[in-house]
This record gives sequence, structure tokens and C-alpha cells, in this order.
Amino acid sequence: MDESDSRVYSSFEKADEFFMRLDAFLKLDVREEPASQAAATSEYHAFIKLQIILMEYQEQSFLLDPFLERMVAPPVNILRQHVADTVNKQAKWCRSRLENLVSLIYSYCRVRGQKAIVRFFPHEVSDLPIVIAYMSLDNGPVSRADWWNLRCLMLLWMSLICMVPFDLHRFDGAAASGTTLDSIQTMGKGYLAYAGIEREMAAIMLARLYTRKDTNDAFREFLAYSQPLVEDSDKFFAALGVLKALCEYCNSQSADKLIEHVPAILDIANRAQGLGVHNSTVRKLRLKLISRLSMKLLPPPRPRRRGFRGLMGIGDVQTEDQDNDLGEDIEVPEEVESAVADALQLLEDKDTPIRWSASKAVARLAERLPREFTEQMFEQILGIFAENSWKSDIELLDLPPTAEFPWHGACLACAEFTRRDLVPTNRLADMIPWIVKALHFDIRKGSHSVGSSVRDAASYVLWSLARSHDLDVISQSMDTLARELVVTAIYDREVHIRRAASAAFQENVGRTGLFPDGIAVLAKVDFFTVGVRRQAFTIAAAEVAKYHAYRQALMDHVIDIVLQHWDASMRQSGAESLRAICSADPDVLGQLALQQLKALLTSVDIFAVSGGLLALSELATLYTDLNHQKRNEEHFKIFSALHEVPTNMLRARLSDLVLEGYCLVISTSVSVEALSSSSTEGGSAMPAWRSAIEQALRSRTDSVQSAAAQAMRRVSQLKNCSADGAMPQLQQGIIRALGALAYDAHPHGMLEAIHCLLGAVDSKSSTFSQIIESRQRVYEALPNILTTLGDGLASALEPTIVVQIYNALLCGLEDYTSDERGDVGSWVRMASIRGLVKTTILLFSQKSSLDLALYLPIQTYHLALAGILKQGIERLDNVRLDAGAQLHKLVRTQQPAGWEIPGIEQLRQLFLTEQAEQASWADGSFLFPRAARLLPIPSYRSALVPGFTLSIGSKTDSTQGSAAKALSEYASELPVSGDGFTLVDLIDDVLSLIKNNFSANHIAIPALQTFAVLAEAEVLKRLETTPDGQKSLEGLFKVAIKNADKIKNVQRIATTMRIVVSLIYVESMSKAAISALQIFLSHKFPKIRSDTAEQIYLALQSEGGDASEELEEVLLETEW
Repeated sequence: MDESDSRVYSSFEKADEFFMRLDAFLKLDVREEPASQAAATSEYHAFIKLQIILMEYQEQSFLLDPFLERMVAPPVNILRQHVADTVNKQAKWCRSRLENLVSLIYSYCRVRGQKAIVRFFPHEVSDLPIVIAYMSLDNGPVSRADWWNLRCLMLLWMSLICMVPFDLHRFDGAAASGTTLDSIQTMGKGYLAYAGIEREMAAIMLARLYTRKDTNDAFREFLAYSQPLVEDSDKFFAALGVLKALCEYCNSQSADKLIEHVPAILDIANRAQGLGVHNSTVRKLRLKLISRLSMKLLPPPRPRRRGFRGLMGIGDVQTEDQDNDLGEDIEVPEEVESAVADALQLLEDKDTPIRWSASKAVARLAERLPREFTEQMFEQILGIFAENSWKSDIELLDLPPTAEFPWHGACLACAEFTRRDLVPTNRLADMIPWIVKALHFDIRKGSHSVGSSVRDAASYVLWSLARSHDLDVISQSMDTLARELVVTAIYDREVHIRRAASAAFQENVGRTGLFPDGIAVLAKVDFFTVGVRRQAFTIAAAEVAKYHAYRQALMDHVIDIVLQHWDASMRQSGAESLRAICSADPDVLGQLALQQLKALLTSVDIFAVSGGLLALSELATLYTDLNHQKRNEEHFKIFSALHEVPTNMLRARLSDLVLEGYCLVISTSVSVEALSSSSTEGGSAMPAWRSAIEQALRSRTDSVQSAAAQAMRRVSQLKNCSADGAMPQLQQGIIRALGALAYDAHPHGMLEAIHCLLGAVDSKSSTFSQIIESRQRVYEALPNILTTLGDGLASALEPTIVVQIYNALLCGLEDYTSDERGDVGSWVRMASIRGLVKTTILLFSQKSSLDLALYLPIQTYHLALAGILKQGIERLDNVRLDAGAQLHKLVRTQQPAGWEIPGIEQLRQLFLTEQAEQASWADGSFLFPRAARLLPIPSYRSALVPGFTLSIGSKTDSTQGSAAKALSEYASELPVSGDGFTLVDLIDDVLSLIKNNFSANHIAIPALQTFAVLAEAEVLKRLETTPDGQKSLEGLFKVAIKNADKIKNVQRIATTMRIVVSLIYVESMSKAAISALQIFLSHKFPKIRSDTAEQIYLALQSEGGDASEELEEVLLETEW
């Protein structure tokens, strides 16, 4: 995320910069064109910089308020002058400058809102006819389709002028009464049908127009005009505009003037119901219209029963008797009753914005109605919960997904009632249980869950509750609410819900002071801590669990809800959280958790069983980490709990979830006593734990195989697994297991395991694995076996076996397998790189106990270094990054005498300086220039040259460009011949690469492309200055044109053609190159012929040759 996106400002810090740029921007005359295109571009960039500064304050726009007049008034005055000049003087205007000016003013409206900005628009009566005339110009800026922002500003300006109390007839001619009013109406009605924001501005303008004293008749005509529009589906946008205009009118018009139009407005609202069936915007506007109209028919909101309560409950409190009789004897109009019914019904709408509007409408109407009526409304709101709930004790787990909408609407309505102090005191006991249930509303729907909006609204209710009701009324529920809010703040799946619950907890702590240990707990569940799930589940939960008032609630929620969640990450996090809670008192809490987890293992819900197993694994880890005095006893209890898992769960459709947890429990809790007891139970041929591990090894899921390997590793430390019989041929699973066994404790079968693994990666072996993932696991397993042996490596393995493993890892560096997933061989190459470094460091560490020359021959070691360097400069970023990290690790390792890294000082200077370590090997511009400096080292050259050619042949521009540039620049610095590494040596190395792999296009084409790059950099021209260089040029030419007329690969032919064309201007090769051009100009592939002609023409132009016009005409005009 950009740093400016998350920054919080305290003031308009960039005011000076903004006004400096604004002053320069406003000096531009909108009547004059820019001096040049460059000037126009510069002016546009100046506007963009102003807009960028404004956008930084989008979320804190109130900071601009002290500066608004200085910001808005000057550009608006320039716009006003332009309008006047255009109408009165037919003045010309510059499109680009006017567009920038208008966009700047509109940006103010977008950032701060049109209500705040319109205050600084001019509102003189004399401006009205000018604006009308400007909007009516046939060829004016407003008539252009793309100038929507100008139309918005003009309509907004007119809405302000219409509010000025003056007689509209003063602008009418003597013989044309009402012309001005008709013009404004016609213009506004026209823009009501627009699909863009002009419709919103037109609606505001018409609403302000009709609130005038002299437009009552015109409004009556507008209502008659609007009635057919709201029923016509072909005029949908016009209907939206009409409803918006009426909403604004009802909001600003006085009740005594509105009363006569109520039947007509309600008729329009009823007619709009048909359009609202399938459109949420219509439903929302209709709801706003009837609710605002109803509020005008009712008295003002009655005084609240209680005054504002400050922090910790300190504040003025009014008695309920002070306003008992206010507004209780009014007669509720039928129109209001209908509006209330509609609003209550829309609380269950499928669209969230409508439920929000409905909740506010219900509350605003309720605070104007008699208390008895309000209580009936609240009763109906609570009824929504009951109507969408089961009667069982676990209704939240069985609620249908469609219950989300009514529950959300009901919670929002409860929040608005609570915030306005409308909830009857005697009904709080009925509301709070529903809100507590809503805090945990989470229903799975397909591959996701619904209910986050309900939980958010429930937090809003409890936040509002702290600000309204008396302490003695809500004190009985405070302990329950404290526990539920803490649980939600820590364990909810969504970050915004956790933060909402934390805010509600904070509000209650600050305003009531009734939450147990409130301030101390609040410090543990603050906004930032609960913002990260791992911190909330582990750190915050462990800290809060220290307080007894919350401990049991946390544990119950983890076991009953989190560990049974459908999301695997939630179950894993819940298991870690339970471990953190139990760490507060392992003796007591560990036993309670174990009993409850055993019950989970017998569940028919596979998610519950999975969560229970994960929690048992974490519980066993807790006892291990604490080195508990009863660790073995507790581990035995946990291992014994595995018998509670039904056997059918291990063979169910989602059995991988159970198998992974099962194996994790084995790996963390198994002991000699557990193995001996399990092996004698039931008299079965194979213990249940062994059967589960073997089934896990058959799984295709990587995490399940890894868990099974961990389990086998732990078991093999306690028992000789070779005595249990041969393992099944399960490729990936068996490979993981073979690499994880504890051979240091039980070496039986180790040599067979190594030979099995070596055969899986030997392409000549009958057991060679065609599955790339299996070969990757082999290259991970082989070094693990050596690492497991540790100090006993020399006594356990002969040098020939270790050399075979090392050579196998070297062969892995040459695996370039590819399929539809891409270069999957890179997985093997990266595993081989890590394995080589891991094995090398292990052997170095044991140099005193073994003969290093036998276990790691120096020549083999140098081949490994060169191979890792080659991978470090190849085309894939992730491979380069991994190779670089491993090479750094090897360079930092102390080298035995005789096994020093060739050129180690140069490697340190190039890659291990403080500045170099901050860079990444994935960055080609950093890597390739440094790697080129290693070419003179003989041990590395045979690997670096192929690595460079492959990168130059890459299809990734960043890699190809960086490698080509680095090699060209380095080659330009090399001497052509002489002592040391020369240009001739480099050319001959690349030539040898082509000759040795002439039929392998994946190697030959990148090598030819390397020559093409060197030719374009004019490096090859230098070769003709020496005999050795001339010989290399002739060798290159022969290799390039060899079988050129028979090769079918278009890319290879085209690359060869580029080399031959570049040799035309090498004097010693010119004649031969020109003669060879006929091969390409007469080639059977049309693309090669046309590309050759084009390349020749470009070469002639770039070299500045004096080619005849006839030759150019042949090259350009011939239909190649």
C-alpha cells in the first residue's frame, strides 16, 4: 500500500504548496490557447498535481474547511467571468484550459461535498439570465457530451441562485410572462432524464426552485408531469430524477406548504412501486420520499427521556416523567401508518443500502410518534428475529442463509432506536439476548459464510446502548455483554467486526464503567491488536485469559464455535488460541479442554473432528514446551483420545482434514508407552495409528503428506519401523516418509531407502519417477537423511554413497522439465540448490571426523558452485533469488583448506557488501553486471556462459534486456586477444555451446540471440583486428548459415539472418555475408523473406551507407 494512503493528517500540511500551484494555475487565461503542445501538457500536469494533493485529504476533507474560501472563490470567479463573456461578448475560449478549470472546481465538490462548496458560488440575481443563456447555447461547452462536470457545476450554481428571494417575472419580457420560470423548468426536466450525475444536480435545482413562494402552481404542474414518468420503464432515469427531486423538495419545504401536495406525492410514490420491484435505487428513493413526507405530517421529535451521559456514567439525567405526556394525544395520519408499514417491511430487503435507509426511517418516524405507537413498532422489530429463527437451542447453527437480511435490518433498527433512546426500558431484557445471538451470526453458504453485516450491526447496537440508557437499567446485563464483546473482538473471522466489537467494548468501558476489569482488558483488545487475526487469537486471547471473568467464555467459544468452523485457517488459529489460553493454568485448563475436545472427536461433523485434533496437537505441544512435570502422562492421555475418532471419519470424502490432524497428534504426543499399549489392543494386524499414517501417505494433499512424514519421523525415534513390513509404493508420500525417518536411532533399511530415492531421479533406472513433484521430494529427502545422521554420518555411510547423493543433486540442476504449468523443472532445480548447500555445509562441519577428499571431491565441489551460479543468472526470478540466498550462505561458511571458493574475494566485493545485500538477485539490473565480472574465473565460465545465453533468450523483457546490456557492456571492455580472458575466449565459448548442442533449439537459439545482441552492440566488429578474432568470426559465420535453408524453426532462422546482416558491415566478412543473403531473400518462408528485406534496409539506413535509390526501391516495393 502506498504510504500516503494510510497516513493520518492533523492539518492541511500542504497548504503552502497547494496555493503556490493554484496561483500559478489561475494566471492562465481561459480565452487564450497555450503557446505550444508542450505548454498545454505542462498546464495539464499542473492541474493533476493540484488534484493529487486534494485526493490525499479525501478521507479527512474537513481539514480543508479553513481554506475553502481561498481555494474555491478564485476559480469560481474565473468561471463566472467566462460565462458572462461567452454570453455577452461571444468571447472565444480555450478548451484545454477551461476543462482544467472546471475539473478543478468539480474536484473540490468530490472531495469536500457539494453542500460545502456551493456556499462559495456567486449568488447574485443578475447571474440568473446569464447562466440560463449559457446553458442554452447551441454550440457552447455545455452542449458537448464529455463536459458533464461543467453541466453539474452550472446546475449547482442555478440551484443556489433559485434560493435567493426575488421575483422571477422581473426577467420576463413584457409580452412573455413566465418565460424565465419555463426555461428553468424545461432545462431541469431535460437533465432529469440523464444517466449521469447531472440528474442529481437537476433534481436539487428543481427542488430549490419549487420551494419558492411564487412557484406553487408550477410545482403542481410538475407533479402532474411526473405521474406517468414513474410508471414508464422506458423512461427509467427520468423516474429516478423525479423521485430524487421530490425527496429534496420534501426535505426542504415547510409542512404548511407541503400539506396540499401530499395526495399527489403519495400517488407518485405508489405508482413507482412497479419500477422498484427489480431496482434497489427506486426502492431506496421511494422509501426516502414517503418517510420524509410522513415526518412533515408529524410534530417535531419529542424530547429524549435522558440527557447526554458523559464518561463513566457522569452526566445530567432527566426523569422519565418529565415528558410523559408530550405528543401522546396526537392522531396518527393514515399516510404515516402506511409509511411505517413500508419501512418495517423494507428492513428485510435484500439490498444493504435499503435496510440502512429503512432503519433510519423507522427510528426517525418513531421519535415523532406517541410512545404506545413506538412500542408497537419496536415489538414488530423484535418479532423479525423470532420469525427468522428456529425454536431449538442452537438456532444460530441452523438458520437459513436468507435470515441474514432480516436479522441485519432488525439489528440496524434496534441500533437506531437505542441511539435515539426509543427502546422501552421494560423491553431491554427482550432485546439484549437477540443482540448477543446476532454477535455470533455466522452461516456457511457454499464456499463462504454470510452474517458479517449482522455481527457488525449487533456491535453498533451495543455501542449505542452505552450512550443512552441509565446505568441501573443495563447493569444486570453488563457482565454478559462484556464477555460476548471480548469474544467477538478476539475471535471473529472478519477484521472490521473485531474492530467494531472492540469499539463497542471501549464505549461501554468509558461511559458505564461496569465491565469487569474493563480498562485493563481494553488495553489487550485495542483497535490495532485485534486488527491482525494471529495477534488477536494468540496474544490478545492469552492476555485476556488471565482475568477469570473472561477465561471460561473464551475457552467455550473456541471449542464450540472456532474449532468447528468450516474455514481451515480459523480452526488452526483456534487451536493455537486454545493453547495460549491453557498456558495461563495448564493443570486446570488443560484438563477441562481435554474433556471437551474428546467430545468433539465423536461428532458427526468432520470440521469439528478436524478442529478437535488440531487442538489436541497444540495442547500436547504446550506440555512439551513447558516441560511439564506430568508431560508423559498428559501426552498419553492425548494420544489415547485418538481412539474416540470414528474409523469412518478416516475414509470420508473430506478425510484429509481428519488425517492431517490425526498425524499431527501422533507426532506431538506419541511415546513408547502409547505405542506399546496401542500395538496390543484389539488384536488387529496393524495399529490404528499406523493405518492412519499409511492412509495419509496416500493422500495427494501436500500438508497431509507433510504431517504423515512428521508422525513417521517421531515414531521412528521411538521404534524400529522397518520391522513393520514394507511400505506401499506411494511416491510422494513414501518419499517424504523416507526422508523424515530417524535413521540415527534405527539405521535399518537406510541404504535401501537411499537407493530407492536415487533410483527415482535416475532417468536410466526402471524406477525413475515421471512425476515432477516426486522428484522434487527426492531432492528434499536426500539431504534430510544426511542431516538426520549428523555426527554419525561417517560411520553410517560409505563415501561412495555420499558422492552418489551429491552427484544426484548436481543432476537436478539440469532438470528443465516443462508442462502446461510452465517450467516445473525449476521446483527440482531449487530443491537441488538447497540440497547441495545443505550437504556441503554438513560435510564441512564434520571435516575432522571424515576424509573430505573422499566424501566431497574438490572437482565435484567446484561443479556444484558453478551450477549454483548458473542458476543464479538464469531467466526465472524466483530461481535466481533462491540461488543467491544459498550462495550467500555458502560464502559465509568457513571453508576447509583446499576447498576454498574460487574467486571468493571477488564474490564478496560484488555481492556481500552492505549496499549489495540490500539488493535482490531477482533484480536483473543489479545482478547481471556483477555476474559478468565473474566470467574470467575458469571454474565458473563454463556455467556462466550458458546461464547468460538462456537469460538473453528469455521472453521476459526485464531479464532479457538486463542480461543483454550487461554482457554487451562487459564484452566491449574486453581486449580482443592477449593474456587473460579475452573477447575471443567469450566468442569461442558461445560458439562451442552452439556446436555441442546444434540440434537442441532450446540452447542453440539463445546462443545465436547472444551473438545477435553482440553484433547490434558493434562488439563483433572488433574481432577483425586480430587473426584469432578473424578466425572466430569465420567460425561464427559458418555455424550461423549451416543448414539455414533446411531449418524449420522460424525463430532460429530469423536470428541467424540478423547475424548475417550485421556482418555485412564487418569489412573482412562483408563479401561472404552479402553472398549468404540470398539464402534468406529466397527462403521458402514469406516471413523470413520480408523480415530480411526490412533488416537490410534498416541496416543501410543506420550505417549511413550510400545505397542507390534503385536498391532501396527493390527492398521497399517488392512483395516479399
